[in-house]
Amino acid sequence: MTAIKFAEYVDQSPKIQPKGEIYPLGNLKQNWIEGAKRHGIEIETPHIAVRDQDIAHTFRDAKKSKDGDKAKDTLLPKDWYKNLPHHLHHPDAVLLDTTHPEGASLLLIYKGKDKAHKLVVRLNYTVRKHRRVSDSGGKSTGVINIIGSGREISNDLTLLHGMIGKGYVVLEGSL
Repeated sequence: MTAIKFAEYVDQSPKIQPKGEIYPLGNLKQNWIEGAKRHGIEIETPHIAVRDQDIAHTFRDAKKSKDGDKAKDTLLPKDWYKNLPHHLHHPDAVLLDTTHPEGASLLLIYKGKDKAHKLVVRLNYTVRKHRRVSDSGGKSTGVINIIGSGREISNDLTLLHGMIGKGYVVLEGSL
């Protein structure tokens, strides 16, 4: 998917009911794959994508402040998120997070003026995919790396330790 089409989709996303569509965004950097391998995580594919339901999850109302104070919101700025295909390869830090029983993730951290942005990339995520009509029309599975969610966090990145505990390793950049 082109960056322009992705931005258009994000603009329309509040009006669209998620259908399980997957939008390819590019590939993980080779040094991230090699870094994960050095820590015992074998990444099965370099491909990275986002599902429509994860876009909806990223912008759900629960991330808005209950008292209306925008300074307390954890929603990512939509204009920033619309440029996700570009941002994927320019994080300030990449962390390998091994704290979740369902599998390892990469945390992509982007330092901002007032707040930082955090994207969670779930590694080796099994998705159902539709076969082409010529392939019998059945369903099969595939593995891809999925951007599961995103949020704003404090620019004080030392607080990440409290968020995810000790189960992370810095693969690129610094906190």
